Amino acid sequence: YKTVTRDVNANNHVINVVMIPDGNNLGEVVVQGGNKKGMEAKRIEKQKAEFTTSQGKIDPKKSGSAIFYVDGVQISTMHSRLSEALVGKVPGARIETTTGQFILKESTSINYTPAAIWEVDGVIYNSEPTDIDLNQIESVHILRSLAATNRYGSQAAGGVVVVKTKAGSYSSGSGKKKAKNVPTNKNYYENDAVSINAEVLSENEYTKAIEAFSDKEKALKYYNNEVKNRVKAYDVNISIARKFNSFYKAPEITAQILKELSNAFKDNPEVQKAIAYQFQEMDNNRMAALVYLRAYKLLPEAAQSYRDLGNAYTENDQYQKAWQWYMRYLLKGNELGQDGIGDIIYSEMEWLYFNRKNQAGIKDNFVPRSQSVAGFRNDVRLVFEWNTTDADFGIEFVNPQQLTFTFEHNPQKNKSFIDDEKKVGYASKQFFIDKLADEGSWLINFDFRGTTDSKPLYLKVTEYLNWSHPNQKTRVFVYKFKDLKSKIQLLKLDKSSLKQ
Repeated sequence: YKTVTRDVNANNHVINVVMIPDGNNLGEVVVQGGNKKGMEAKRIEKQKAEFTTSQGKIDPKKSGSAIFYVDGVQISTMHSRLSEALVGKVPGARIETTTGQFILKESTSINYTPAAIWEVDGVIYNSEPTDIDLNQIESVHILRSLAATNRYGSQAAGGVVVVKTKAGSYSSGSGKKKAKNVPTNKNYYENDAVSINAEVLSENEYTKAIEAFSDKEKALKYYNNEVKNRVKAYDVNISIARKFNSFYKAPEITAQILKELSNAFKDNPEVQKAIAYQFQEMDNNRMAALVYLRAYKLLPEAAQSYRDLGNAYTENDQYQKAWQWYMRYLLKGNELGQDGIGDIIYSEMEWLYFNRKNQAGIKDNFVPRSQSVAGFRNDVRLVFEWNTTDADFGIEFVNPQQLTFTFEHNPQKNKSFIDDEKKVGYASKQFFIDKLADEGSWLINFDFRGTTDSKPLYLKVTEYLNWSHPNQKTRVFVYKFKDLKSKIQLLKLDKSSLKQ
C-alpha cells in the first residue's frame, strides 16, 4: 500500500485513513527444470551430514538428539551480526534486549535465562563473537536438547551455536586468545553411583517384622496392634504400607493404610504429596487425585497443585477434568512455555491436544508449540517431582559417551531455580531425550545430600517411553531418601527400553 499522511491536531479526535493499493508487478519469469538436485534437496543432505565440533564428531542421524541446521547461503548479510540473522530462522531464538545475548531456550527464572555459548571453527566463546564475516559462513548447527549439549558440560545449559566458516580458521581479535571462561567439558562419569532397589531405601525394623509372618492377615494384625498407634513417624508408616503391596501383593491393605495416614496428617501438604506419589506408583490415580485435592486446599496458590491434579486426572483417563485444572492454572495468571512448572504443564496440555482433544473437550484457543504430533514426539520424557523444596540434591544424566550433565537443586549452585521454585510454588523438573542412540545407554543418577531438619525426601520419577506415540508407556518410581546420603542409579535407558 502507498504511504498515507494525515495532519494531527488537538481538534482531530478521529482520523479516517484509507489505504490505497500500490501495485508491484513482476516481469516475465521463466522456470527451467534440470537434472541437478534442487537447493532444498542439497540443504537436506547437508543437514543430515556428519559435522565436527571441538567435542568430537556428531552424526545427526545417530546422535540421539534434534539438531537444527542453517546453511550459509541462507544467512543474509544485511544484518550486523550472526545472531540477528538467525532470529526467525531458528524457532524460538531471540536476542535479549537488555544484555544482547542470544537466547535459544527460555527459562522459568525471573532473574536469569542462560544464553547460548558459541563454537566457531572449534573455538568456544561464552558470548557471540561480533566480528564474524557473514559472507564467510559455511554452516550453522544449533544444539539445544540435553542429548546434544551435555558433551559441553553445564555451561551449555542455554544451548550451543556451532559455526563453521568457509576458511575454517576464524579467530576473534588477534587469533591468539580464546574468550575468557571458555567452557570445557571434563565431566566424565566416574562410575560412582550405586544401584539400590527403592524397597531397600524404605526398609526399617517394622518392614522387616512384617515380612516374618506367614500371611498378610497376621501381618496386618501385627501392624494394627503393635505399630499403628505407637509409631507416629509418617515415613515409617508409608514404608510399611509399601511392604504390604510389594511383599504380600495386597494393594487393598496398602491403600487403607495410606488413606488413614492422609487423614492423620491432613494439615501437612508435604505428607499428602508423599502419599499421593505412592498411589500413583500403584497406578491408583483415582485415590491420588483425592489426596492431591487435599494438598491443593492446603496450597491453593501453588502452581504445583494444579499440575498434580491435571496429571492425576489424565492418568486416570478423566481428560476433561485434567484440561479444566490446567486451564485453572492459566486463569490464575500463570504462564506456559518456560523451563519450570509452566513448561511441564505446557507439555501435558499439548499431549491432551494432540492425543485426546475430543475426549478432553478442548474448545479453548490453545496454540501448541509443535505444528503436528509428529514434531511433538520424543523417545523419552522424564519428570522428577519432590515433596519438599528444602532438599539438596543433584540429578545426573550420563550419555552413551560417558559425559555427564547435572541439574543442581542447591541454593548456591542454582539460586535462580530455587528462588523461582519457592516463589511460584512448585517442586518438579522435566527433561527430554529426543532419540536414544542405537548403541550405548543413558544413566540417570540421583545424588542426595540432605534436607532441612533431616526430614525425609520423597522423589517421584515418571518415565514416559515413546512419548506421545501410540505405544507410549508410562511408569512411576518412588524413592525415599533420609539417612542414606549417596549417589544412586535411578534408571538405565537404551534403545531396547522402547520395545519393552
